[in-house]
Amino acid sequence: MRVVTAAQMRAIDAAAVARDGEVALMRAAGEAIAALIDDYARGEGALVAVAGNGNNGGDAYAALAAYAGTRECIVYGDPGVHGSPARADARERALVAGVEE
Repeated sequence: MRVVTAAQMRAIDAAAVARDGEVALMRAAGEAIAALIDDYARGEGALVAVAGNGNNGGDAYAALAAYAGTRECIVYGDPGVHGSPARADARERALVAGVEE
């Protein structure tokens, strides 16, 4: 892992979005978060995420969608606002997977 500046991180993110698309990146982030939590909890814990209206909230939904254990989402912000298409995709996938808001 290398340390980068905020400007460098924005450039890295922009290049990744241009290459793979925002939905694919958010799904990959969610899968990585869920795998890390599953390794840590060893399948014995519930995952509760707080999701706002932005893409960090989308990452929370993506993790919930990918996690195999008990899941719940606390929505912070306007639940009728779905933000970016990637966040909307992650929320929909989480709800289809049985996540409760």
